[in-house]
Amino acid sequence: MRCERSNNWLTLEFEEREKELLLYSLEELEGHYSTDESTLSTKSQAYWKGKLTHSKDIEKELSEESVDLSETRRLWKSERLILVRKWLAEEGTLKTQGGGILVLDQGEAEQFLAVINDRRLLLALEHNLDEEMMSRHLSKINDSELQQALWEIHFLAIIQHYILEGIDVP
Repeated sequence: MRCERSNNWLTLEFEEREKELLLYSLEELEGHYSTDESTLSTKSQAYWKGKLTHSKDIEKELSEESVDLSETRRLWKSERLILVRKWLAEEGTLKTQGGGILVLDQGEAEQFLAVINDRRLLLALEHNLDEEMMSRHLSKINDSELQQALWEIHFLAIIQHYILEGIDVP
């Protein structure tokens, strides 16, 4: 993967295998973003509702903030679906033969960071991943589904790292 900055544009260039994994992640997110929230897993619903705590006492104190966060996250979900569909478009440069290219302006780069972070967090939630599990070597994990989730999370973190190096962070 390469990341180049030119004026207000960030160009991400992926090798074929990297592109395939990124496309897989984006396609999974497209399905997730377009799915009715009530049909998502309990963990995914909690993520989009903006559940702030597991404590019932604190939850009551933060109920107003939780409602605000829930409404904001629902807006994010529909806005991010539009962007993911744009990046997945057949005529887009990400779906070219061989490697792929994604050209983002500053705002899109920040949104792209948020989108792939959604994928990372949702994977971690669905697989009950904690810091200890995240730091384990993939060869020491026998469950292939879990191994794939960890690999995807790490790969998306690398993309985030490249983007953060290439954009102006306020």
